[in-house]
Amino acid sequence: MMPMPRYGMPSSQSAFFRSTALTILIGLAALIAIVAATLWLVGETRIYSDTLDRARQERAAVAALHILILQAETSQRGYLLTNNEAYLEPYDSAVAKIGPQLDRVRSMLSGADAAPTASRLVTTIDGVLAKLKETIDLARIDGRRDTALALFSSNDERELMVDEQKAFMDLVARADQNISQSVERQQIAISQ
Repeated sequence: MMPMPRYGMPSSQSAFFRSTALTILIGLAALIAIVAATLWLVGETRIYSDTLDRARQERAAVAALHILILQAETSQRGYLLTNNEAYLEPYDSAVAKIGPQLDRVRSMLSGADAAPTASRLVTTIDGVLAKLKETIDLARIDGRRDTALALFSSNDERELMVDEQKAFMDLVARADQNISQSVERQQIAISQ
């Protein structure tokens, strides 16, 4: 008589398949956890990267505005000291760019923490531009170069420039702090 065929697996084969399936499931769970952690890290990195990029753009915009103001001031001084109209070309170019650049800086500094400094900067720049225009107009239009030079030498203009420098330094320091914080947060997120 022939032995009857056994249906099913021998017990050792069944245990092998169960342990293999369990190992595959554990591996799959680990893979899902790794993918989820990677996606979270990518999202965090994007957030910190965007924050870092905004802080760098803010710093660059403030620096560009500062350069335009310095260009206008330098050109005004050159004109007043030499009475050479060629100095007014860079002055006119800088003054034409200051308004749009100031608007760009102001829009970037819309946060509550930067509002007082941004407001102070706008007021100071308006004052500086008014003084620059006043002295140039006195010398150029009215022919009163000596009066313009006396006004240029007054403490009023010096005080405006000190306020302007302080506002620029505060804004650059704020941007640098935002950059440092963003880099630090990004490093912490990566190390987790």
